[in-house]
Amino acid sequence: TEDITRKKIANFVALNPSYLSRLFKKETGLTLTEYITELRLKQAQKLLIETENTITSIAEEVGYKNYSYFSQIFKEEFGLTPWEYKKNYQKDVS
Repeated sequence: TEDITRKKIANFVALNPSYLSRLFKKETGLTLTEYITELRLKQAQKLLIETENTITSIAEEVGYKNYSYFSQIFKEEFGLTPWEYKKNYQKDVS
């Protein structure tokens, strides 16, 4: 749920934010934003399948305060809305 910024990461690893961005892109092929989004969406996938939490609470838990935006990027990544994903893939947690 923490607000993760390039500046915070750069401060943590004691690098200039611009240099960190260039280095990260060179090493991973992804921007920091793309990487963070990927991690958040993977965690959301897991929570949608393994918990009974509401989609809104899952969105907030993985760092999205705006449910509509979360739903939009989730669908762009996985081809399903979070609700459709949960309905199709949720394990029986009872």
